[in-house]
Amino acid sequence: MAIKERRVDEYVKENKEFFSQPIVKKFFESDPEHSKLLHEALKAEAFDTTCKESIELNKRFTRFFLKYRLVSYIATLSHRYSQYFDKEKRKFKKRYQLSLNKPAGDNEKDLHVIDLIESENLDMLDKVLDKTDCLTELIADEVLFNAIYKLTQKQRKVLYLVIIENMKVKEVAEHFNDSP
Repeated sequence: MAIKERRVDEYVKENKEFFSQPIVKKFFESDPEHSKLLHEALKAEAFDTTCKESIELNKRFTRFFLKYRLVSYIATLSHRYSQYFDKEKRKFKKRYQLSLNKPAGDNEKDLHVIDLIESENLDMLDKVLDKTDCLTELIADEVLFNAIYKLTQKQRKVLYLVIIENMKVKEVAEHFNDSP
């Protein structure tokens, strides 16, 4: 028994380069049964390669090696594909940058794209205020309407700027080049 065990150790030492390869190491580390099959195959008289342990060990190694190659191939393929995908995505973003400051039409005097985008934050009052530039259009009370109508154009404009545009008195004065 000790003689046969020594033969196994000698075989491993003689083929040290083979047993030091990563795939072979992983094969024997993955399942303890693989080491047992190797010992049984080497214990057979005259290292018979036709014994059932040797044949089983060869089948298992072939299966393990093919799985290893397949997994390596898929890992490499997925890594390269993700790099390619990222490269194409960056190239697309570089080519087709979103520019909101370009004219919406062919003429440079047209509205810009950003002017055509409706804000989601505007409520109905803001929408009405955006479309009107006259304070009298917004008043429903007849008494208030008559009072504002009696004001001068400049006074109405001041009220509009303060109430609708939320300008401060100082800003209104600067607008008209007057003192506050």
